[in-house]
Amino acid sequence: VAVLTLALTAVNGVVLKITSSTANAHTITATGLFMCGTAAVNLATFAAQAGASLILQSFNSKWLVMSNNEVVFS
Repeated sequence: VAVLTLALTAVNGVVLKITSSTANAHTITATGLFMCGTAAVNLATFAAQAGASLILQSFNSKWLVMSNNEVVFS
């Protein structure tokens, strides 16, 4: 199981592509940094299945969610 912490970046345009290759519920914590269209901006939890994925792009010191497959934000 991966438990990751994501910091902010001052550089716009950095792209992160994160894909699970195992059937575990991985998490990424980025307190107050996810821009996902909801108030849930702190934690991304991947479904416990291979192929769950997330694409993020840095924008104005936040992480803009560009794509999300089987990832829940809270």
